[in-house]
Amino acid sequence: FGQTVALTRLQLAGAVAAAVNGGNYYQPRLVSGIVSPDGSAEEFSPVLKQRVISAEASAMLAEMLEGVVRDGSGKNAYIAGYKVGGKTGTAQKYEDGKIAVGKYVSSFVGFFPADDPQDLALVTGDAPQGAYYGSVVAAPVAKELFSDIIAIKNIAPYEAVR
Repeated sequence: FGQTVALTRLQLAGAVAAAVNGGNYYQPRLVSGIVSPDGSAEEFSPVLKQRVISAEASAMLAEMLEGVVRDGSGKNAYIAGYKVGGKTGTAQKYEDGKIAVGKYVSSFVGFFPADDPQDLALVTGDAPQGAYYGSVVAAPVAKELFSDIIAIKNIAPYEAVR
């Protein structure tokens, strides 16, 4: 249970991506390329900024975060037959330098597949009404996003299903 969010969503997504992708922090980008109406394409290559943790530590963290989705607070993002990793978040909001009573930021940051991350989703709810835990508010939305990615990319399930 957190005491506020002290970074931007883009910073959080970039940090998590670096933590689980083998330990490399890349310059954030919102698109991988542009296709013009005439069909010509321009692709943007990733720009490596620095290594932030070892590949071994990154693999261990990704495996632990897969467990969070499979068995823990992130189970509302679990998709049978697929390796999704992630972490829920529920942080109190501050207003005028004080904790705002009953106001929260709910979040879930997830990645897929957990053993070779290709896609990352960060879902946040700012001051949700009613339920406010990230596990309830944000994780199910990430599950929908990853389910859509699986369908669009026609990704087959893993052989070993829980």
